[in-house]
Amino acid sequence: MWQQIREMLFGKRQAGRKGDQPGIYDAGDAIVVEVQCARCGEVIRTRLRKSSDIQRNYDETGPDYYVRKTLVGQQCFNRIEVELELDARYRPVETRIQGGKLRVQDDEAAPS
Repeated sequence: MWQQIREMLFGKRQAGRKGDQPGIYDAGDAIVVEVQCARCGEVIRTRLRKSSDIQRNYDETGPDYYVRKTLVGQQCFNRIEVELELDARYRPVETRIQGGKLRVQDDEAAPS
């Protein structure tokens, strides 16, 4: 109940809500990305801070924000390249991942 009240007051969204892409969700001051390594299957979760990690795109033809991040897990040293293009409200427009895939949880796949 308290979490619902906090989300209503501060506008915090959770994964699986309409407008979110499975594996990517808005955590208020950051975008959280969960990927699964293609080699070992390890799930890697990273926070991309809106204030420093995500870059504004000043080119008028592209998306509003852009981020490129290389992730390495603890089980193997496979590099996972994550590239996100985001709109003005930090919603994913395009996602490219090499060396892994977005993590899709069972509870996210079920319709709500």
